[in-house]
Amino acid sequence: MVTLSKPWAKFNSSFRASLVPAAAGVAVARAVEEIFGLSLKIKWVNDLLLDSKKICGILAEAVSLGNQT
Repeated sequence: MVTLSKPWAKFNSSFRASLVPAAAGVAVARAVEEIFGLSLKIKWVNDLLLDSKKICGILAEAVSLGNQT
């Protein structure tokens, strides 16, 4: 399992947190293809498949810290 965290202190009005899993899935699929030469398929926005088998899932969560700056 690989876990990554990316804290954002402030969100501007154009930021869409719902796009983070989709963007992460595309980035992982591209990296795997470039490094290993394997072509992954993306199912929905968070599952990556190799030969029709799930090899990876992308999960994202948002946590509110109130009005911290």
